[in-house]
Amino acid sequence: MNREPAHPSDELYDANYFLSCCGGFREFSESQGELLIPRLQRALELGAPKVNERILDLGCGRGELAYQLARRGIQVIALDLSSEALGLASTLSKKHGDNDRLFQLIRANCLSLPFGPNKFHLIYLTDVIEHLSPSTVKTVLPEIKRILKPGGRVIIHTVPNNLYLNMGYPNLRWLVRTFNGMQLGKEVRTPEEKLRHINEQNIYKLRWMLKQAGFDYDIKFEEGCLESPYFEQLFKTKIGHMVERLAKSQMLRPFFTIGLYACATPKNNR
Repeated sequence: MNREPAHPSDELYDANYFLSCCGGFREFSESQGELLIPRLQRALELGAPKVNERILDLGCGRGELAYQLARRGIQVIALDLSSEALGLASTLSKKHGDNDRLFQLIRANCLSLPFGPNKFHLIYLTDVIEHLSPSTVKTVLPEIKRILKPGGRVIIHTVPNNLYLNMGYPNLRWLVRTFNGMQLGKEVRTPEEKLRHINEQNIYKLRWMLKQAGFDYDIKFEEGCLESPYFEQLFKTKIGHMVERLAKSQMLRPFFTIGLYACATPKNNR
């Protein structure tokens, strides 16, 4: 799905979305930001943040990543265009009292970030680019490049991987039906995801975008896709075991992972 929509709006990204649809909403509700879902935890770790670094959580949403960084004593700014997302993040930032905010919040459009050059050691862009049109991402990546310090890095996570949705999952669904007699749903995306995920990625698109924007990058796959209980019985069969091994191979892995990470550094910013 690659439409060219208007910029993300409060109407689409209101508190109801962040508290009932957006990935990790159950964990957020139960822990009030004290726990990160695995994909955010891995993104945090891939960034290897240090206490003396200045960090930007770009498209912060509810703010749980910024909160976890701030708890480590790191100077972090949380930025989002949605005022209702920032309202939720503000609650986390004031957990130690109104006069002792853990992190700074800024409402701004990612097309023109309100920072001068060379301001941040590390930028997190997690679960954002699939919500932005290709032309918007083409503008955002140079903005990120502009505000990174020499040697700075950006950690990107994006979900879903459209190669899995369009090729990997349909084949697994057929195998489960054929060998286990179980009928899985044809559509993996929820209606909310179909509405908002206007720029779904895959490893080849992500590589191309980063290369065009002048980044060196390392793409990593999100774990857990093949551990779904729906596939457990299939992988216990002889043919299923072979399929599992092939799906985890270097050649086919791009088709059998639900999400992608990119660890990127501007080529001329070292």
